[in-house]
Amino acid sequence: MSINMNRISGLASGMDTDTLVKNIMTGERASYVKMQQQKQSLQWKQDDYRAMNAQLHTFFNTMSSMRLQGTFLTNKATSGDDSIVSATASINSQRTTYAVSVQNLATGASLQSGALAGGTALKGTDTLNTQGTDVSMAINGQTITVKAGATVNDFVQAVNSVSSNTKVTASFDSVQGKLSFASTITGNNALVDLTQTAGTPAASFVTNDLGMSTVRNQGQSANVLINNTSYAFDSNQFTFNDTQFNLKSAAPNTTVNVTVEQDTDAIMGKIKDFVNAYNDTIDKVNAKINETHDRNYAPLTDDQKSQMKDTEIQQWESKAKSGMLSGDSLLSGVLSGMRMDLANPVSGASGFKQLAEIGISVENGSYNANSWRDNGKLYIDESKLKTALQTNPDAVMNLFTKDGTGNSDTGIAKRIYTRLNQAMTQISNEAGDVGGLGMKSFLDKQMKQLDTNMYDENKRLNDLENSYYNRFAAMEKAMSQYNSQSSWLAQQLGMKTN
Repeated sequence: MSINMNRISGLASGMDTDTLVKNIMTGERASYVKMQQQKQSLQWKQDDYRAMNAQLHTFFNTMSSMRLQGTFLTNKATSGDDSIVSATASINSQRTTYAVSVQNLATGASLQSGALAGGTALKGTDTLNTQGTDVSMAINGQTITVKAGATVNDFVQAVNSVSSNTKVTASFDSVQGKLSFASTITGNNALVDLTQTAGTPAASFVTNDLGMSTVRNQGQSANVLINNTSYAFDSNQFTFNDTQFNLKSAAPNTTVNVTVEQDTDAIMGKIKDFVNAYNDTIDKVNAKINETHDRNYAPLTDDQKSQMKDTEIQQWESKAKSGMLSGDSLLSGVLSGMRMDLANPVSGASGFKQLAEIGISVENGSYNANSWRDNGKLYIDESKLKTALQTNPDAVMNLFTKDGTGNSDTGIAKRIYTRLNQAMTQISNEAGDVGGLGMKSFLDKQMKQLDTNMYDENKRLNDLENSYYNRFAAMEKAMSQYNSQSSWLAQQLGMKTN
């Protein structure tokens, strides 16, 4: 290992060169430490911005649905007897009452073999085809080949391999020792038709090996009276006027009323979600911009951390991180903008023009953009909101979703959706996105410049430190030469005296 002779402490002077240089450099390194602390503060600020952007994005997702008319067109279907018929409404369902009488349910087609040879002792691995040669049969016109000596399982597999064409599946009941055939669809088109293919030995596989006396069965459609008009459906689940009906049992002498109406509770739930998301957002943003920043708590250096306990570091950094966005104009602007979006009337709207008219207001009962009570949190008068939805649902929808040419005649949800979208873009430009590449945000560029400055400053400090060591080394060398000369001179003088 080579030794830098310039860094050996003062052998001639007796001075602690390392300590002297370290003390000198402590003051010189102050600018570098300050840049380190500036970068750490910027990183904390970036983290806080990104956390706020995530919060805004959560609210943005809520507003994404609130700006759509479909959110306010939610319907529900209620059956007078769910054991006979139930229904599910869509946003396009006609709001009315249907008188439904289920004459009969849709059925599929099915057949069962006779008792197979071997009876209840028969297993799926036992031989089914006893004809001694390959035989062919058709299921709904689709020919399948049953190999000589094919087992019960082989036959079931052969039938099911073409079920996408035949719409028929087979299964083996080992308890009864029988095969079952069932259509995969219901209605008049459901069919199980087994025929022996002409030319096969003795034409006896279906009748003898399968023990089939009946080889054809057809399903039936559901027959339903809706408002005294007869309808036939191939399935017990069908859509009528954009409402899905589910027939459960036949009751030809019973009429069940199915009512389709606006789902007021579901719409109220969406509006409550909006209010809660808004209140949560302004709480968190206000908490961040109202944090106190204590300049006495700067980011810790590595040297400072090495002299502290972990708990002390955590407590210090908790205070140092606080207030990175204190009074931030970008976030404050988002809040004030949303307050105005909520407060300003929707011009050109029919019916309701402000939230207070449908029971949504600040605590004092009327929305005022200049009110700072509870930082502008919203409250709902549920009775008033429900009445508004029941008496004029289209006006409530229009208040939130109206298309406009400018902010003043645009629905409230669309205003806030646009506001949030712009704000998130601004914050991304300021602080970047989580996991973003390219370091193109304003804070990223600042930190990159600090990295460059820190690199240059560190190089300067290293050069300066080496310069001090070189000076001390030169001094030590001169003193060593002086001491050598003094010793020689003293020696010479002593010799002359003698």
